[in-house]
Amino acid sequence: MQTQQLPILLYRYFAQRGRVTIPSIGDLVCSKSPSTNDFVVKELKPGNLLYQFSSGDQKMGNEQMDYLVQQSGGREEDVKHSLVMLGEELHEKLFQEKKLEWMGVGSFFVSENGEIQFQTKTNPVELYKTVHYQHVIRQNAVHEMRVGEDQRSTSEMEAYFEDQKSAAGRNQWMKGAMILLGILAIALVVRFSKGSFNLLDGRYNKIELRTPQTTYKVL
Repeated sequence: MQTQQLPILLYRYFAQRGRVTIPSIGDLVCSKSPSTNDFVVKELKPGNLLYQFSSGDQKMGNEQMDYLVQQSGGREEDVKHSLVMLGEELHEKLFQEKKLEWMGVGSFFVSENGEIQFQTKTNPVELYKTVHYQHVIRQNAVHEMRVGEDQRSTSEMEAYFEDQKSAAGRNQWMKGAMILLGILAIALVVRFSKGSFNLLDGRYNKIELRTPQTTYKVL
């Protein structure tokens, strides 16, 4: 296979899978943090790309090798040999020039301690941008929701809660009526116990007749 074909295939694999292993250089992993929703300022903010690099001869996964063999159309032994040769070439060039840019993603460089490190581009291309939006409230919108083990719509749940409110109101009215009937029954019992059978009679006690004392003297 052509050796110059490998760098492009490695970059394509990295762009698709977010990970690539280069012999004699190291293992580069790219991950993306989740997007965030800033409800106050009405913005959807994209996640950030995070790069992790482990220098040295890292173990290459079978998935990467299968991809290179399939895309190049060569034999696995030839692809392995070409990949090792490419890694040694990049390693030698890196320690000569102290910095090696890789496919516009970032640069490998040699630190003061002689270790290979990776640095992303200073001005990376913005693939994702912040999205501004407006809050929209639809009064008549119907959405599906999970209620226990059943799937219900918002309109069904609104009708259910309205029925619950109506039933609660009827129960309160019945309780009030029962209380009034109880008070009326107690009043009737008290009336009958006092010997008065007239509901309009306001007398509770019998009237005691008293004879007034004489205030004059007959001559």
